[in-house]
Amino acid sequence: MAPRKPFFRLRDVQDIARRKDGLHRSRTKAEASFSTFAQALAAARTMIESLTERNFVETR
Repeated sequence: MAPRKPFFRLRDVQDIARRKDGLHRSRTKAEASFSTFAQALAAARTMIESLTERNFVETR
């Protein structure tokens, strides 16, 4: 089965994630998994940047 397309244009989401104010994360949850909040944001940005349309299945 061919992968489905993301709900929002992936390039737009990646552009927003690069902005300083582009990601909103729960500080408590982020710090539970990472040493610092900055590390959590960096990891989220890296993950979002690596996405391709092939990563999406039945997006809503």
